[in-house]
Amino acid sequence: MKLESKKKAHFFLITSAMLLTTVAASLYTGIEWMEKRTEDIGPESLEMPISSDLPGSYTPTFEGDTSSGTLTAGFTNLTTTDITITISNSESNDAREAFLDLSTHGINGFSIYRVDANVTGNEVTAIDDWMIVEDSSELADRHITANSSGAEYQMFAQEIDETMRYELKELSMDYLTLTLDSGVSDPAVELWNATSGTGEPDTMAWTTSIQQSNSTRAWRHHSPGYTINASHSSNNTWFAVLNGTAWGLDPDNADPFNRLRWYRRGISNGGWTKTYGSGWFQEPTVFFLKYKRLYLNDSNDNNRTFTPAGSYLRMNNSLFDANGRISLAGTNITNLTFTTNTTSMEFDVSLKLYYKKEVATRRSFTSDGSSRINWNITANDNVTFPSGTKFDTEINLTKPSTWDVLGIYHAADIASLGSASNYTQYTVNGNAIQIEGVTTSDTWQVRCDSNNQVNSITKTVGGTPVQNVNVTNVVSFSSTLTSSQSGGNLSLCIYYPSNRNDSLVFSSSNASFGGSVTDVELPDDWTISENVPGVFRIQARWNDTESVGFIDESFILFGAMDVNLNSMQQYGNTLSFTNSTENFEQFNMGDEIHSSSDDWDLITAGDYDFNATYRNGSMKGYFVDNDNLNDGHARYYFPSDAPNTSGNHEIKLDFSIESTNFYIQVYDSDGVRINIWVHPSVNRIYTLNDTTWVFFDNFMWETGVEHTLSIHTVGNNQHYITFDGTVYDNSGSYYVNMNAFTSEIDRLHFYSGASMAKFYLDDISTSWSNPSRYAANYGDDITADYSISDTNDAAPISNLEYSFEINGSLENQGTDSTGSITELLDFDTRSTGSYPVIVQFNRTYYHNYSESLIMAIDACPADVSLINISQAANPLYTNGSGVYFANSDSNVTVALNYTNLLSSSLVPGGNGNITDTSNHYLNTSTSGIYLIDVRPTDLTPASEIHFLGIIKKQYYHVSNISFNLVVDSNDPNTTIDYDAAHAPNYVNNTTEFTLGFSDGAGESGVASTEYRLNGGSWTPYGAPFDLSSLSNGSVTIDYRSTDNVGNQEAFGTLLV
Repeated sequence: MKLESKKKAHFFLITSAMLLTTVAASLYTGIEWMEKRTEDIGPESLEMPISSDLPGSYTPTFEGDTSSGTLTAGFTNLTTTDITITISNSESNDAREAFLDLSTHGINGFSIYRVDANVTGNEVTAIDDWMIVEDSSELADRHITANSSGAEYQMFAQEIDETMRYELKELSMDYLTLTLDSGVSDPAVELWNATSGTGEPDTMAWTTSIQQSNSTRAWRHHSPGYTINASHSSNNTWFAVLNGTAWGLDPDNADPFNRLRWYRRGISNGGWTKTYGSGWFQEPTVFFLKYKRLYLNDSNDNNRTFTPAGSYLRMNNSLFDANGRISLAGTNITNLTFTTNTTSMEFDVSLKLYYKKEVATRRSFTSDGSSRINWNITANDNVTFPSGTKFDTEINLTKPSTWDVLGIYHAADIASLGSASNYTQYTVNGNAIQIEGVTTSDTWQVRCDSNNQVNSITKTVGGTPVQNVNVTNVVSFSSTLTSSQSGGNLSLCIYYPSNRNDSLVFSSSNASFGGSVTDVELPDDWTISENVPGVFRIQARWNDTESVGFIDESFILFGAMDVNLNSMQQYGNTLSFTNSTENFEQFNMGDEIHSSSDDWDLITAGDYDFNATYRNGSMKGYFVDNDNLNDGHARYYFPSDAPNTSGNHEIKLDFSIESTNFYIQVYDSDGVRINIWVHPSVNRIYTLNDTTWVFFDNFMWETGVEHTLSIHTVGNNQHYITFDGTVYDNSGSYYVNMNAFTSEIDRLHFYSGASMAKFYLDDISTSWSNPSRYAANYGDDITADYSISDTNDAAPISNLEYSFEINGSLENQGTDSTGSITELLDFDTRSTGSYPVIVQFNRTYYHNYSESLIMAIDACPADVSLINISQAANPLYTNGSGVYFANSDSNVTVALNYTNLLSSSLVPGGNGNITDTSNHYLNTSTSGIYLIDVRPTDLTPASEIHFLGIIKKQYYHVSNISFNLVVDSNDPNTTIDYDAAHAPNYVNNTTEFTLGFSDGAGESGVASTEYRLNGGSWTPYGAPFDLSSLSNGSVTIDYRSTDNVGNQEAFGTLLV
């Protein structure tokens, strides 16, 4: 296949005007606006039910952009010469097609959207054409038939079913073999016609024999030059066949070599083989059969020219018309494909190319509330055309049907459009605008207008129309349209007075409405909850897909102050504000708090110390023994924002026990309210119903098995329990508390009358609701910072009266004109608990402001840290494992810091406690540094003893440190070893003396060893020594060791 282009002496007469397709871009499908955030005007924001398309700040005009559109710039151009198209095929490719690449005709920035093609002279010329004949699984298309004489026919050609003429230029089989028995006549290739109407060949028109080579006949590449004239209906079915007299053998003869082989190229399964009288089967050989034909015009004898329509010529799959022309439309045509299904051909074609480019436009509008809306359709960029030859340059765009065109303008840039003159060379046909005769590269603008669709706004309060409104009014809105409408959108916005900031205060939108209406009701009412006296503005905007309406009015709102709590601070930190809480606390003790083998983590009878770490570092519940009351009560204190006294709450405990009985009591700040008695020895649980014990039987207790007990409060004077999933609620009547709750739930008490009864508590979880509150801590005043302004102009309010009340008592009051009030609330010495704080701001002619806050004072987080451990003013020795060692000569002093974690200051006045399982050592402090003496004589020597250092003070969290201490009261031991030169103890001056030393197991270890000669100075021992420095005679050697806590042995003596 080839594509050729060559110049020819042809002239073109263009008799029809160019038809430029207008690309109609929809102007918009809805007006789009940037939404602006509703401004907060106080502690609570005004809720905007539906956002408005109107501006977020007031403006007396309504303007904006609609959805973007486009205009189309276009022109046409002709090819300067004819283009010769050659459509041909080959033996290896029978597709008849040719491609024309239009890139050489491309123009930067433009696309070809239409091509008109004209075949020169409405004439194509046939050229040699290859028709590939390949038998495949479709054997019925080319089959074997047998005549009455038994000859076998193999059809090579397709039927010729058109009144056309063919000339066989070459009938060829790449390789055809026929193996024959002796005596069989020579086979031949024959051309047959079917004239009888049965469809089978009955008249032979041409033949040629298959030459013989030995016993194999082979034929290829003969050129018969035979013309088939199929001009008559009786002569239009032709076959190329193989013929011979009974070639092959009878099916009874099994000679496998007597057969016809038809080989095909390119098919992996090979060719087809047939023996006489039998069916075909495939063999793995690959050749194919083909013949070449020439398409001849029947009415003009051997003249090989005809019309494009007569040859079924197509361009991009569309047929040329009877005049040899075709018009092709698309979006971006880059190439042309010419095809035919009849024969190969050659022809000349001329092209008319249509170019266009899309230029984005901005659709903007303005309205001052008058009867007409002004519209501008403006190109975003200059509309440019290429230099050189071009025809019919024009610009096309569309407008909505409701718009009227006022004029068309163009300038060098957008900024210059305002002073441009009206360009008159345009036509408006319906919604289509066509600008003609464009010769310059400019920015174009179409100016239009349309009817304002909003006529009036109505405000009603309680069904009565009003002109002005007051605070607390609920205002309804409706709008009357200029003309009846069956679809669209109405948005309404109200704006603050201009001396404030013109920001949006309320909006409502009727997203759509059906039917034909003139009056439109807005779906949302304006509930006026903020007092901002002044002149408010109200605007309404209506639009459908093609038009806009706008109205602007004003009204007066009469009334309040804008109060903001800027911060609530304590200890230099901003307090957190919490809303109502479900599942208030889940205090998971688990392995973090205790193990069953450590008595210090058991809740037991008698004097004890117990400390719980805070869950995830939070300042929540903790255990103390109420400052060493020694009453056997372990206490769990709820945080200050504990459950209130009304409502239904749950306190859930997961625990196991080893005791004869155990009590769990629920307290408020005034005393015990609910009493539960767990009695494993009799398999019962008791609770006090008012003043009478009631019990529940048949509990199965197992030592070390965890159980779940929930105490449920009902109101402030009833309760029931759930144990291991079973509810005990007095048949739904509940049980009366020992005493009614008079304040918030404060703490739980756990105690037993049995000595060392063990209660293992794994989890405490609670569920209740609380009012919103600020979470604070004990020990510091709270600073509240307020700003108060007139919502009309944000200015301070003069002579503003204020008051602060804590727990029903007046804290402070006064007047202010600055708009900023910072109040120091007295909380540094208030105990833990919840305190209501009432804040009030009053001013004549303003709505008074009152706010109720809850201050939840929790225990202050504190931390114990170890300063040092010393004895006789010297730090104790520690080994590599961090164990401290002391001797028994004097007391060991443990120095601890107790630090307020919020202020980083030391906490004096607490109770310090250093304890092991048997001993307690106590001290207090006036500075926050706690010095506690431990008596080594109370401790078992040479035993590693675990100590806890605990400091507790009311309203502070308990904290502790731990350390291990060993009392070493034994002296070390030293030995001497040498080899005598002569018995019993004679040595010479080179004899070496070796000292050995040791300390008891688990003791502090030897710190140093030393010796002296003849009562002289002590010398530190580091390696064996001799007497080379002495003269002959008797020598006295003294030696001794000292351990790491200062124990020194009496020296030993050796005489040599």
